[in-house]
Parts: sequence; structure tokens; C-alpha cells
Amino acid sequence: MSSLLLRVAAVLTSAVLTAGATQAARPFVAGVSPQETPRELIEKIKDQKDRSPGAWFETLGARRDAAGLKALEQALGIVKSEAKLSEVARAFRHFAGDSTHAGCALQVLRSLALDRQANEARAGAVGLTEFGPDGVATLRAIIKEIQDEVARARALAPLLPAIEERPDAAGLELFLSAWRTPQSGNHARGVALLQTFRTTEYLERLGKFVSNEDAFRLRRELVLTAVGAMQLEGDAAIEADEVVDRGLAAQDAAVQYRALEAVIARGRALRKQPLEALTRVEADELRRLAHVALARLALAESGGDQKEVMALGRAKDPAARQAAALELARLGSEDALSVLTQLLADSDLRVRSEAIRAVAARRRASSIEALIGRLDEERGKLGLEVQWTLRMLTGLDHGARAARWRAWWAAEGATFELPTLEVAQEAERARKTRRDENSTKASFYGLQVLSNRLSFVIDISGSMREKAYAGKTRIEIAKEELTKVVESLQGDDHFNLIAFNGGVGDWERALVPGDPKNRASAQSYVTGLRAAGGTAIFDALARAFEDKNVDTIYFLSDGDPSTGLIVDATLIRSEVARWNSARHVTIHCIAVGQDRALLRGLAEDSGGTYRRID
Repeated sequence: MSSLLLRVAAVLTSAVLTAGATQAARPFVAGVSPQETPRELIEKIKDQKDRSPGAWFETLGARRDAAGLKALEQALGIVKSEAKLSEVARAFRHFAGDSTHAGCALQVLRSLALDRQANEARAGAVGLTEFGPDGVATLRAIIKEIQDEVARARALAPLLPAIEERPDAAGLELFLSAWRTPQSGNHARGVALLQTFRTTEYLERLGKFVSNEDAFRLRRELVLTAVGAMQLEGDAAIEADEVVDRGLAAQDAAVQYRALEAVIARGRALRKQPLEALTRVEADELRRLAHVALARLALAESGGDQKEVMALGRAKDPAARQAAALELARLGSEDALSVLTQLLADSDLRVRSEAIRAVAARRRASSIEALIGRLDEERGKLGLEVQWTLRMLTGLDHGARAARWRAWWAAEGATFELPTLEVAQEAERARKTRRDENSTKASFYGLQVLSNRLSFVIDISGSMREKAYAGKTRIEIAKEELTKVVESLQGDDHFNLIAFNGGVGDWERALVPGDPKNRASAQSYVTGLRAAGGTAIFDALARAFEDKNVDTIYFLSDGDPSTGLIVDATLIRSEVARWNSARHVTIHCIAVGQDRALLRGLAEDSGGTYRRID
């Protein structure tokens, strides 16, 4: 506990706990005996520590007397976890508006928010947020002094209405120094608030912020997203171009990616040279988006001439051909769709995947025959994507082989009319229900294994030693599931196993065939797995994405990130989404023990399935 809290403690005397406590009215709170004094509750909290129920703290706060206040302050020195400290801090809200004790309660929470320890600071910010107007005023006064990033972000949240109502330079600086998603608010709110700062003066400040390589990356990305969405004219539009140009020149690939998105959204750029430079970098996702941006600018400058986009479909770089697939589908002309259907047979699987998705998004009957031609050529995930696209275009299901589809098309293709997307989706939902009920395919924790280029990424942190069900630990069950799924693989399947705790280890450096020899080797690797250490989720995902041939990941974890190169869940999700923009890897996530927002988000972002296993 900080020295400030200790000084606050001196305000209240220990005698209050006994003599004064017995005279105060004791409110009824479920789970607490009406006869229990603050001293008795404190003794129970000392015994239970972080297992103490929140009702005990609420009882102390609801007393609204010196004894309850003193006991709550003592509780802050007993419990340790952020969640439990926050429960204690919330209970201080009962003293809001109390002429006798509100000042002391605010001083305790203020000291807590300024504590050097992260858990204490975060709890203090929560307590002040719920303390009413006086708590918000205190947060505004101390927010720049709060050292913990997450606590500062939480402190910003109740200050946002005032910044929105009266945007000024001070409010912008406060936002740029403290905002974090989701602690301060959701992404959309952050973008909307930044869009209120539209003058050249504010845009100049935003440009300098984007150029600051030491600034929090997600804030720099948020600024670029907001500027990209601004509809501006005159000097303000030129200044916004400068902001985006600074993003293109950044050293961080994620910031460059958001700047490219802003160029595309605005349909203009200060200079082409940075865009052309980004078509030559190593990162596939940057090259792909840079080609899209240049294609959009070329179309605008030429008055709609599609020749440059058509030529992009024949480019040597697969990322350029991916960009061509996106732009050809967007254009939608007969010539453009003709080139797009040729990309369905591209030599690079990433280009084929992009083309399949582009054809699905455009929804034209003229694409059906080319898709049928790919049915017998594609395997694994790409084969499933072709089948799904045909079902979404036609509302029908003629199976996984081309012969039946060709027979149907020969008979009905000349007069066939596409159903609406809604009709096709409803038919697909009905088919999925029947497939799920009758499925006999291999599965991992109940998730069907349909790809033939897949990686299993398994958490072996210390918490995986905890008991799950049937008397088995989480790691024992995970090893059983891995053993079963590996045994079900065939020679034309390609797979790998990655295990992580505080570090990352893999069975092989790249995908290998599922032949008997490799399956036996994988089983031996699984047998040797032991649970210990932390949870480096980002590092494990980065390792899985290193293999360019992987198109599906099964990711299992029982915790939130605790170590590794990045531990911020929002940042991890943003990074993976950026990597995956040019890969389209499906990530199926299994959360063990309780829901995990990060795993749910990774699955949603990639079109995968999220499952919680108790």
C-alpha cells in the first residue's frame, strides 16, 4: 500500500471499529450476518483474502460510517488481485455525497489510482469512475499523473463526454495520451471523437502524433482510421493528406497498413512515391494493399480506364494479383470479371483464395462455370471455399465433385437466375444443421477437421495442470484430443503441432504429410508435452503464421496472454488481423475453463469457430 494511503489511514482511528461500529445502523446484504461488525468482517477478509465475496465489501460500504470506511481501506491492503481490489474500490461509492466521509473516501481512491502497482492503480480508476461527479473531477485532476497505461485509459472514459461536447487542444492532448480500446471505449467511439478535431491546427497535431514512433501504436492507427473517414475540403483536406503521408512513412508496418487503408478510403494521396515503395516491401499484406491503393488512384486519374487493373492481374507478385482480384470484382465489368475468373486457376493458392472470395462477393452467374471447373482441382480448405461459393451463388448443393454440377449446369445454366443472398443463406443454414447431425468426420474438441493444411497450437502453461472433468487435467484431455485427431489424418493431409507456454516450441518447422511415420512421430511429441510456465499467445500465433502453407489453425488456451512479445489482447487481435488480410487463414479457437474475449475475437475475425470447454 502506498504512503499516501497510509497517511489517509491516520485520519481514521482504530477505536471507531469497535465503539462507533455498534451504534451505526447495519444494512442487510445477502450472505452477511446483520450482527457482524466491521472488525469481524475484516478478520474474515484476512482469512479468505482474494476468495472474499464482494458482498462483504458492499456491507462495509453500505454502512456509510467511519467504521465501514476504515475497514474498506484495510481491505485494500489485504486483497491482491485486480478484480478483488476493484470490488473493494467500487464499494467506496456508497460514501459519495456524504458530507462527513466523502472527502476521506475520495482521498483513498485518489491515492490508489496513483499507486505504482498496476492492480492498485486500475482499481483506483474504477472506484473513482463510479464515485459520481466528484470522482470524475478527481480523475480529470490526476489523469496525467497516473502511471499505469490501463488505469489511465479507464480514467479517460468518464471524461469523454466533456471532450466531445467542447473539443479543444487540451481535450485532444488528453485523448492522445490516454485512450486505449476497450478500456476507454470501443473503436467506433474513438474514431468518432477524433473526427471532431477537423481544423488544420488539430490535423497538424495529429500528423505529428502519427510520426511519433514512441507513441502507443494503436492510438496512431486510430488517428489514421479517423482521418481516412473525414470528408474535408481546402486546406484541411491537404493537411489530412499530410497526416496519411506521415503514416505511410512510419517504421511500424501496422501504422503503414492503416495509412494505406486511409488512402483507399479518401481516394487521394499527397504523393505516389511512398505507395510505390510499399509495393516492394517484404510484408504480403502491405504490398497487396499498396497495389489496391495505386489501382484506385490510377482509375481516378484516368477517368475510369481499367487497363492498369487488368495488367495487375498478370503481375509477377502474387500480392499484386490478389489486389487485382479485389479491384476486378469491385469494377464488375464483363472484361474485369473475365480476368477475375482466370485468377481462380492462378498458380498461387493465396491468389486463388482471394479470387474465390471476390467472386463470391460479386455474385454473378457468369462465374459459376469457372467455379465448377475448380471443384476437382482444389483440396482441403480451398475446395471447401469453392463448394461454399457455388452454394451461395445458386442456393443449391450438388456435392463436392464437378460431374454433378456440370450436368446440372448443362441442363439449366442457360435459364438459371441467381437467388437472392438471403435465400441462399437460409438454404445453407438448413443444410448445415443436417450435416452437423450426420457428420462422421474427424474432429478436435468437437470442431470438424476439414482442411488438409492445418496447424494445431496448444497451450501447455502451468494452469493446464488444473483438473477439468472425469478426474483428468486440462493438459491430459488436450493430449487425448491431439492423439485422436492426429491418428485420423491421411497421407494427403499436411499438419504441424505447436506447443506454447512462456516460450514456443514446435514439432516440425513446417507442415508435413500425415503419413504413418509422421503420425507416429507426432504422437511421441504429444506424449512428451508437460504443463508449466506462462502464456505467450502472441508468440505462438506468430510462429503458426510463419508457415505460408498453413490455411487453418486450431488454437487452444485456458488463459489470457501473460508473457511474450505482446500481451495486450487488443494489440494481438489487431496484429493477427493485419497478417491475415493477405492470407485468409481460418482460426478455430477453443477456450478452456472460461470465456476468453481474445480467442472469440480471433475466431470471429478469421471466419473460424469459437468454442468454450469447461
